Amino acid sequence: MISKKNDSSCFTLSAHLHRHQGVRKIETRPLALPQGRLQTADAVWQYALAEQAPEENQRRFTLGAEVREGEAKQISVSLDFGFPQWSEAVHVLSPGAVYNGNRFPAIPDRYPPLPPLRTADEPDQRPRITRVPRLSVEAGASRIEIPSSDPAIPGMGFWFPKQQRGVWFLTPERNTQGVFGYTLEENEARNGAVLRIGSPCVREHAYEMTNDQGPSPDQAADLVQGDRMEISVLCVELSCASVQDLYDALVPLRNAMVPRPRPPCEIPLSAVWEIQEEKLNRENWVEAGGYYAVGVEPMRSKSIHQDWQAGWVGGMIFTHALYLQGDARSRERVRRNFDFLFEKGQAPSGFFYGVIHKGRVIGDHFRDDNAPWHLLRKSADVLFYGLSTLAAMPEAEVKAEWKQGFRACADAFVRLWDANGQLGQFVDHNTGELLVSGSLSAGIAPAGLVLASRAFPERAADYLRVAVAAAEHYDSVYLRVGLTNGGPGEIAQCPDSESVAGLLESLVTLAEETEEFRWVDAASRCAAQAASWVFSYDAAFPDDSTFGKLGMRSAGTVLANVQNKHSAPGICTHSGLSLLRLYRLSQNTFHMDLLRDIARALPQYMSRADRPIAWKIPYNPPESPDIRHLKPGWMCERVNVTQWGPTECIGEVFYYSCWCEASLALTRAELPGVYARPDTGAVWCLDAVEAAWTDDARNALRIQNPTAWPARVRVWFENGVRSQTVDVDIAPGETAVAVNTEN
Repeated sequence: MISKKNDSSCFTLSAHLHRHQGVRKIETRPLALPQGRLQTADAVWQYALAEQAPEENQRRFTLGAEVREGEAKQISVSLDFGFPQWSEAVHVLSPGAVYNGNRFPAIPDRYPPLPPLRTADEPDQRPRITRVPRLSVEAGASRIEIPSSDPAIPGMGFWFPKQQRGVWFLTPERNTQGVFGYTLEENEARNGAVLRIGSPCVREHAYEMTNDQGPSPDQAADLVQGDRMEISVLCVELSCASVQDLYDALVPLRNAMVPRPRPPCEIPLSAVWEIQEEKLNRENWVEAGGYYAVGVEPMRSKSIHQDWQAGWVGGMIFTHALYLQGDARSRERVRRNFDFLFEKGQAPSGFFYGVIHKGRVIGDHFRDDNAPWHLLRKSADVLFYGLSTLAAMPEAEVKAEWKQGFRACADAFVRLWDANGQLGQFVDHNTGELLVSGSLSAGIAPAGLVLASRAFPERAADYLRVAVAAAEHYDSVYLRVGLTNGGPGEIAQCPDSESVAGLLESLVTLAEETEEFRWVDAASRCAAQAASWVFSYDAAFPDDSTFGKLGMRSAGTVLANVQNKHSAPGICTHSGLSLLRLYRLSQNTFHMDLLRDIARALPQYMSRADRPIAWKIPYNPPESPDIRHLKPGWMCERVNVTQWGPTECIGEVFYYSCWCEASLALTRAELPGVYARPDTGAVWCLDAVEAAWTDDARNALRIQNPTAWPARVRVWFENGVRSQTVDVDIAPGETAVAVNTEN
């Protein structure tokens, strides 16, 4: 074996050919680089390693191995990158799959797991996660095994803090043998490790929900004369003063090894809204209670979590979109929903009850319906979106009881902070006592407190004080170490995409409120970390899968968390408006590019009468076997791009209507369909249209509707000084002109 290493490099390179019995390696043969022939018991191989330097600090290695004679059974090949300067301090990052090596204490618990209660011995407890692929906190060797279909961007990055160096290893999603396998293994002394990128992916253990020791479905390759295996890896080395540098370096590399697709043009947002508003009023509205449920019948009757949930999966979030965009009936129902919230939904502490099912208050404990646990993220969401809706209402519509209720919630956050110096993850909804500490669960709370400072000037100083202090805490304790967690209530404290999205809203809101650059900087760092959860490419759905048949695309979908290994339509539960607002502050076009990808991906995942989405995953099946499709307006959260359990199928969904409908509704209600900058010439189409300037003066846009639906497109012209919004109606397949009279 010849090991390649530059003097400045933090890794060595070698290559191997492996023979398997099932999923176990029974023989490993080194390949003498850069090229050669290898005789095995049943085949003769010719192999070669090519090296290119696409840009400075980049090296692209391509290993090709071909069977020249004989047949090779149960074979894989690998490029192995060794790290002789390894230590437990090395930060390991695989976008959407591994954060800081997922090296946290693991809870051996079934789904849904819960973190342990806070103790006097550990008031600021270390995050507890479930048994996901991870490096061990216990002594001895440890290993991560994941397929290249797990990450949102296929690859793995490393930050070496002592050496102030970083390196990214990026691959395509697959080759002719299927997806690649990433195996990171560290030795018992924890002073050496190797990243093995193999083809095909052959794991000894596969991940199933909360279990990293599941049976592996992988198979090695059987090859005959003339068959070829190839692995291509882009290695990017950089000076790296912090883990943030690793995230920032990834932004321009998102499509270095996977194609960047054109955004889909499925259906205009105006047509989407017509379907959604009708569905929400027909299936989600509960007339007897006066609220919009987060689920629909019959799931609402069967599941305690499908009736009323505050925040997180839609409660007081659907209402914001319905008030901004809805008709008179929808707005009246939104006002009734506010009445319900403050008559039935607020706890004595000032926080809101997490779950109400058929009138019965239920905590967020998952194991004990009567335990008064409350996920802080839920009240933070309600505070932010509720006050956002109130700000859009005429003063005459706003009831004193509503304002008093929101003030009580804001006061509860202030008391919680002042008592503990943190906001934590779970509290007692009756007393406000902190039950589970740590996490970014209430990441959006600082934004809610800023809105409260505007709504209640007499309390503005206190609300802003805590908003700033909490955001500084989140930045220093979580964001700067590359850990964002605690958003969902059913993954313990695994890293997730929802908490970082909530924090981004807070940092942008503080930047706008204070006009301090430090918050723009923090928000930009947060956006780079949030981007690590967003798919940069279109995964290869099986041709015979539902998604494959419908031509559905994964780019712009958002991975949920490292436990629930599905991507999802949209950000849970936001439109991504914070990215547009951040762009206006930062002028970083990546923020708008990312928002466009997310917004354009969403509509294709809504089932329609003319394009129904079939369900095939046997979870939560309908009562009638004749129902084979999701109903119009329904969206399932599953965008399964990787296999992560015995029932989860790539490119398939189950029978479900859920929170991503709120993200899509907010996308129509909050975002412009086209955002245009006459001063720079930049144009972003967030709606399913195409737009270009009519002339060099940039006074007007020619907008084409390539869909089969009529479109009403909201166009926002802005040049940094003047701003104008114009609505344009465009027939299917036609073109219209939007004129900017303010330019």
